[in-house]
Amino acid sequence: MGANDAPGGEIAILAGSGNASKASGMTPRLRKFVGGLTLIVFSLVYYWFAISIALARLPNLATYWHLLFYFAVVAIWFIPSAVLIRWVQKS
Repeated sequence: MGANDAPGGEIAILAGSGNASKASGMTPRLRKFVGGLTLIVFSLVYYWFAISIALARLPNLATYWHLLFYFAVVAIWFIPSAVLIRWVQKS
């Protein structure tokens, strides 16, 4: 065992590539946790907001307007989610 080795290899796991933790101050594990939690909370709030708009504005419209609305909602949701996922995966 070297001077920097710890039992169980914790140092090696935390050191990993070194660049990811230095660039953002976060370990990859913490970044995944924060990103996952943020994505879940954002999705719940966003869809609650979208459904409340749909219930207020779409009840008397034809089915194709409902489909168009929900397609747009998912397309708009994809943009910040993709940015968040890219942030989680960067090293």
